[in-house]
Amino acid sequence: MALAGVFLVRLRTLCRCVKCFHTGAKSASNWSTDMRWYGTKARRFPEHGISYFQNKAGSDTSNLLKEFPDPKGLLNNTISRSLGVSDLSEFIHYSCTEHQGIKRATVTLLWPCKIEKEGFASKKTDAERFAAAAACLELREIGVIGPNNELPRRRAGRGRGEHPLLHDGEDEPRSEGVSRTLADESLLAKEDSYKASEALSMFPHSKSLLTRVIQVATTSSRIRELMQFKTSGRKLKRCDLTLLWPEKMVFTATASQRVTAERKAAALACMKLKELELLDKDNNPLTHAKYHREKVKEAGERERRPLPLRIPEDLEESMRDYLAQYPVAAEVQTLWEEEETRGQLTANQEEEELDEEDILTDAITGRRYRPLSEHEARRRSLHLLEEWERADPGLSVALPVDEHRQRVISADIRAVQDKLEERPHFCSGSHMILPLHSSLSVGDQQRVFQRPPEGQRKIVLATNIAETSITIDDIVHVVDAGTHKEQNYDARTKVSCLDTVWISRSNVTQRKGRAGRCQPGQSYHLFPRKQLESMSPFPVPEILRTPLESLVLQAKIHSPNCKAVDFLSQVLDSPDKDAVRDAVQTLQEIGVLDKTESLTPLGERVACMSCDPRLGKVLVLSAMFRCVLPMLCVAACLTRDPFHNSLQNRAPVRQAKEALSSSSHSDYLVFSRAVLGWRKVQLDGNREDRDSYLDKYTLSRGSLRFINGLISQFSENLLEAGLVSRGNDCQRQSSLYNEHSGQDELLKAVLLAGLYPNLIQVKKGVVTKGGRFRPNNLSFRTLSGPVLLHRSSVNRGKENLPSRWLTFFSAVKSNGNVFIRDSSSVHPLALLLFTDCDLTETVNGDRVEVSFHGRSLMRLELSVDTWELLWELRTSVQTMLYRNLNNPGYARTSQDGKLLSLIVELLNVTDSSCLHHGLSRDDEVD
Repeated sequence: MALAGVFLVRLRTLCRCVKCFHTGAKSASNWSTDMRWYGTKARRFPEHGISYFQNKAGSDTSNLLKEFPDPKGLLNNTISRSLGVSDLSEFIHYSCTEHQGIKRATVTLLWPCKIEKEGFASKKTDAERFAAAAACLELREIGVIGPNNELPRRRAGRGRGEHPLLHDGEDEPRSEGVSRTLADESLLAKEDSYKASEALSMFPHSKSLLTRVIQVATTSSRIRELMQFKTSGRKLKRCDLTLLWPEKMVFTATASQRVTAERKAAALACMKLKELELLDKDNNPLTHAKYHREKVKEAGERERRPLPLRIPEDLEESMRDYLAQYPVAAEVQTLWEEEETRGQLTANQEEEELDEEDILTDAITGRRYRPLSEHEARRRSLHLLEEWERADPGLSVALPVDEHRQRVISADIRAVQDKLEERPHFCSGSHMILPLHSSLSVGDQQRVFQRPPEGQRKIVLATNIAETSITIDDIVHVVDAGTHKEQNYDARTKVSCLDTVWISRSNVTQRKGRAGRCQPGQSYHLFPRKQLESMSPFPVPEILRTPLESLVLQAKIHSPNCKAVDFLSQVLDSPDKDAVRDAVQTLQEIGVLDKTESLTPLGERVACMSCDPRLGKVLVLSAMFRCVLPMLCVAACLTRDPFHNSLQNRAPVRQAKEALSSSSHSDYLVFSRAVLGWRKVQLDGNREDRDSYLDKYTLSRGSLRFINGLISQFSENLLEAGLVSRGNDCQRQSSLYNEHSGQDELLKAVLLAGLYPNLIQVKKGVVTKGGRFRPNNLSFRTLSGPVLLHRSSVNRGKENLPSRWLTFFSAVKSNGNVFIRDSSSVHPLALLLFTDCDLTETVNGDRVEVSFHGRSLMRLELSVDTWELLWELRTSVQTMLYRNLNNPGYARTSQDGKLLSLIVELLNVTDSSCLHHGLSRDDEVD
């Protein structure tokens, strides 16, 4: 009979030990340190009955099981502890065959080398136990299991993954050097495998995470080009991952399956990104901006640098010639002496008035009454008579009104109308749905008064214009939402806010009465009674929620010696004192009031203008700079929009504005060109030409008529202020007052001078709310904080502007954002020459940095010599304005003409952008 399978295994092991002795190999007595790799080959044994194996094995089989009572568990624990893994399916394989009732089990170990052991028994379980016991004996003899079956210690470098190099030549002698080399290679392989397993445990969805990181960081769809997997091998798959971002890196991992190998390689890549701090603490991708910190930092540093400004040499020579002919020091001295003389005369007159009794005063202004000279009285009488005869008594000029609120509400009305018309019930022709708000034309407004055909119901969607202003006699039902849009003014940020607020109880009563004006009706209020009880009794007075600059200016006209706070505290609903002080400060900033709250010479002229003080200042300055007519158009259009600005016409209006703007980058020049073009068509064209012009630029005929009336009114205001000799001269292109009306840069500079300190700083390179860095996008900021350009502005969406600065007239806050509805680019030289504010100089060698005092939005760098010339030219501009405001009838036409021509040439020739927009599309972040 043949020996039992287990006994044969013991003999084979003994033979190998003898061979190791003859080759000089060390014995594996120290099981925890040195390790030697062995391999056995599976062999076929003679086929005998089971009794043969049992008899030959004798006590050897039972002794083997005594030494290893739980061989399968010991085998599993040994490999699991050695490799630090729980899934052993890749390292231990059992197979079983049967012949003549005998079970032959074969266990195959793939670690620490390929070892195959066999066991025989009548039951499969017993056969596997014999094979496992033989494998445990093998592992103990080579030092993996301790002498007393101790489990190996866990090592930091052990892990699952790649299999070590297998040596299958059991009959070949091997030297100690070869054994050590193989052991070192296996240790490295195990360390790499452990690292891959650890990475996979940290990043279980490594491929998807890696894809998201690359997508966020590069904003590219070329993921396959930036992340390339290459897998090779048959039974053992080897994956090489080549990552081209943030730099070229290669990660390698092996596994029995391709998907697992790719996941491991991707996990190793994710671990590397974690080491490079390219993942956040939760192992998620960073924001796009954080992946491009250097570019964000570079953009910030570029925008913080002062703008270099260079004046052409020929223009510098022209400035020297002008200043040599008209020395600024001598002119300042002359003005100073005139001011002292004027001040002394005023003081003497006041002393005389104190000594006089029964002084006559003007009933309106409160000033001392001084009769006109005979010549002046005759001149004014003749002028008034001439104007009266020339005027048509049947025509009247309507006063400007603020329709901004109604325009916004019209959008809400249109949305409700669209919702209703989408429903089949309202599309059958049984209903007539009509909007009603102040932006509609007169013809559209008249439709609401027409009775519908029999069998058709009329539905009017109205703003609070229907609350008190009109009566529709066939209304029988009123539906009240209980809210309205209300304009409020934030004195701190100087921004008007258009908010949806609850109406007052008096508004509810007024709306309810619309249904019973001409016949019995019903009203439906879409809010609970509790809300009605919490409403205020009356609406907030307009004086408490609107800007006070115009009101303060009017108060100064009527009571020049009374403080604005004291004057306005006498009204029934007096505004907050801080709001009044803010209005006074604003008027002082624009030069209308002095530090004692008295009207300045500029303020006296602005007070004659029937418009906002800032627009009034623009009109006054336009007379000084000889560009009156375009500024009259701008002031009128800021009071009444000339375009058909509704939801349906939004796209055509934007296209029309783009066409009118051309390269001006100014909403105000769009207004001017639209009105002046209309005036030209009226004079030179026929009816068809006029209709074509209105259709081409989506202009409202009624609004243009109203604007023409405002232009005439403002022209008379300039005459009243003593700035022009005849009102009609303002509207003639050939007059001296319109000598420079075609100079766009001068027009924008005059707008800046009138609207300052309404200044916007433009920066290139934006980090969006989602964390994405857009290097070619623009951000906008005022002294009060960040702002957005409204979609109606021609500068909205532009990637390149000709200057770092914009000026604006008004801002509106809506939904938490501050929007600028209209804006205009500003030449850097205009900031230096046209602003009446303090400047700060910082000299560094032959260069000087100039900025506004305090929190400056403007910083320019230029040579010291150039700045000296510009400073004297700035002083010349200020003295010209001072002289003409104090003595309008004694303007030095020749000197002023040369100065204005020089300024126009400077603005047109000097580059306004310099290095600001040097970023090309090639620098776009991928």
